[in-house]
Amino acid sequence: MERKDTIIIMDDDESIQTFLNEMLQTLDYSVLLAGNGEKAVDLIHNNHSSLNIVAMIMDLTIRFGSGGKQAVTEIRKINPQIPIFVISGYSHHPAIENPAEYGFTASLSKPFQIENLTVMLDKYLLKEALVM
Repeated sequence: MERKDTIIIMDDDESIQTFLNEMLQTLDYSVLLAGNGEKAVDLIHNNHSSLNIVAMIMDLTIRFGSGGKQAVTEIRKINPQIPIFVISGYSHHPAIENPAEYGFTASLSKPFQIENLTVMLDKYLLKEALVM
């Protein structure tokens, strides 16, 4: 049986976790959830070889623990190639306006629609082509 592509979601807001989880499952991804940057780093560190983790979506700032801005540096040490997408309600934050300068692959401003997420994932995640 083929393993599903997995995306890690890191956000301290459970409603955002649920929303993203449902969106990603609709797009046929498996999801791992983390409430802070430390947990996201643990997930990528402990599962990067056993699961097919293809990307991470991280909130820029959270209330307790490290947010995406802090965690991205540690994750890049573990896996420098994984696409890491930053999301935030602070649409004018420099990390949202220039994600690559902060170690992120791309950004989305909250709120966003499934179409915005799909376009971003399609742009940065390579799906295996079907051979007929």
